[in-house]
Amino acid sequence: MPTVLEETPSMIDSISAIFTGAASQMGGMMVPVLTAGVAVAIGILAFTIGKKLLKKSVN
Repeated sequence: MPTVLEETPSMIDSISAIFTGAASQMGGMMVPVLTAGVAVAIGILAFTIGKKLLKKSVN
């Protein structure tokens, strides 16, 4: 267990550095991607709710 704990900080540092670099490069791109993702999620939710309401009204 202590051996793993000694090795993890360097791994965590390198992984966080990769993610920080990627985040800084893609920071400008992430906003439209997240906005599109939210719009798609809302669309799917509205479609599902509409389908359930349609089934209730038909029956």
